[in-house]
Amino acid sequence: ETEALVAGGAREIAILKDKTRQMEAELTSTEAEFASLEKEVVVKAKTLEMLPKAAENVSKLQEVVNASARKLEDLGTEWEKHRLPLISQLRSQRNAASGRKAKCKAMVDEMKKYRIEMQAMANEVRVK
Repeated sequence: ETEALVAGGAREIAILKDKTRQMEAELTSTEAEFASLEKEVVVKAKTLEMLPKAAENVSKLQEVVNASARKLEDLGTEWEKHRLPLISQLRSQRNAASGRKAKCKAMVDEMKKYRIEMQAMANEVRVK
């Protein structure tokens, strides 16, 4: 009889533990949902705060946009100041390289011409 009571009590304890786990899981999910809703309320409250001053806020945003546009234009101008000398330098280096290449080609052509002349002279010497 006591064994049956102990077994029944053990079953009840297991059932209660399962219910406790389920309730803890529900509590965790409810807390997460509450935190999400709380964040949403904060965002909506800030939005509602801004509504009465909509024109003022729009003008502030427009000022920020205009300042960003001016800064972007200034940066573009500054970049052009740096870019132009670099482009000029690049062009001069390319021209110098192509000049060297042309000079080397002319030297190779001249060497070929001299080689042909030397072969002709060697043949002439052999014939005599």
